[in-house]
Amino acid sequence: MECRRKALGLLMMAWVAAANAVSAQTMPEGQHPPVVQQGFLPTPVPLDELPPSLRERVRTVFEHPTLSARGPLEAFRCRPNLYYWLLDHPDLAVYLWRGLGAKCTEIYPRGDGTFTWKDAQNGEVHWQTIVRSPKQRVWYAEGRVKAGPMLPAVSIRAVVVLTYQEGSDGKGKPAVRHQMDLILHTDSRAVNLAARLFGASAPRLAEEYVSQLQMFFGALAWYLTEHPDKAAALFQELKLSPGNS
Repeated sequence: MECRRKALGLLMMAWVAAANAVSAQTMPEGQHPPVVQQGFLPTPVPLDELPPSLRERVRTVFEHPTLSARGPLEAFRCRPNLYYWLLDHPDLAVYLWRGLGAKCTEIYPRGDGTFTWKDAQNGEVHWQTIVRSPKQRVWYAEGRVKAGPMLPAVSIRAVVVLTYQEGSDGKGKPAVRHQMDLILHTDSRAVNLAARLFGASAPRLAEEYVSQLQMFFGALAWYLTEHPDKAAALFQELKLSPGNS
């Protein structure tokens, strides 16, 4: 089952693999950002503000989705500036997770908010931030991935929409609520493959992976805020300072 879940993660979106390696067991028992039930209303993505070539690729994903999934609405205490810094530096978030004992897949920065993920099976996906606003981040990804060593590579395009809101918790401490939507577009071969492998369970598994991707950012921001001494040690080890990289 674990191999099938990993395969779905690669098929959905290669950079989910970084979040897939971060399990709830990484956090001390009883210490996790809470999940709340109400969700954000869907926020439109301003396609008209994108460059023409990128606009049409993103539009294709929205108009011809193969699979879509929404994560849970999570509310957690954190320093908002730290949370935003992690959103803009997923490659460095990987190193911070590793400092907490997680095994995360490498993410390579390419500059201008663009990143690359590669695997041992010659899969490679590039993604970039295409919308950055006070309440929303939108990433666009494309590339080729393989669900297994004996399976053909397939092309994917994906859009991830992250909606967030600053606020405070019951004690007046800074907090963030966030929720993520993933929309995937791929060719018919991948659709048929996913249908054979996962059947009706694919949407549920997709939701699990979106939830894990949310945790990649949210749980890390929460943990580093709750444990400032540990955070200081990790950043000192990396010789980094949020907001100065």
